[in-house]
Amino acid sequence: MCVCGQKFPIEAMVPSKMRSHVITNHSNLQTETMVYFQILLQANSRQRKLFQKAMTVSKRAQLALYEVAEIIALKSNSHVLAESLILPACQKMVKVMLGDKAEQDISKIPLSNSTIQKRIINLSDNIEQSVMAELKNCQFTRQIDESIDISNHAQLIAFVRFIDEGVIINQFLCCKNLPSTTKDQDVFGILATYLKKHGLSWNSCAGICTDGTPSLVRLGS
Repeated sequence: MCVCGQKFPIEAMVPSKMRSHVITNHSNLQTETMVYFQILLQANSRQRKLFQKAMTVSKRAQLALYEVAEIIALKSNSHVLAESLILPACQKMVKVMLGDKAEQDISKIPLSNSTIQKRIINLSDNIEQSVMAELKNCQFTRQIDESIDISNHAQLIAFVRFIDEGVIINQFLCCKNLPSTTKDQDVFGILATYLKKHGLSWNSCAGICTDGTPSLVRLGS
């Protein structure tokens, strides 16, 4: 690569062509010695290594971010714990055990409330896509229930059961708002829309399990 950033094929690196390029594009460098260009090459190499190291730290920081987000999601803890408690605690521990450099690296992990929330959504979407891919190739049964949350809104919760390589898998499917009423047609409409969105057919549904409430019993029948 030339000092101007241009790349040349191997056959273009003959002295005459290089001399012509320098005269045309870098006339101010014609009087420089070989040592000058060797220094430029070394500086370029160091800069490349610095960028590669920064990219490596960034990838590891993103991986650590997802690990923390998963822990918070599984424990159903507040998202703010990552930035207010987990990060300061990790900084103290790695500084004592591994030194200041490790503390600086750990500080590069983005653990804000909004960032954790986005990563949890990403994890949820990834799990949903994986489950949908499995359901498209097998029959499944569903367990559904509706309940009222703390804000007094009706929620429809659905779980799914299917067989994957001889193993029975129980997986959370979805949680959807019931915006109007909790009648059987409302529940059916939400489930039908969800299946259609993900390209699933009712023909693949081998059965529905409910808790016995009238609307859900009518749906199951």
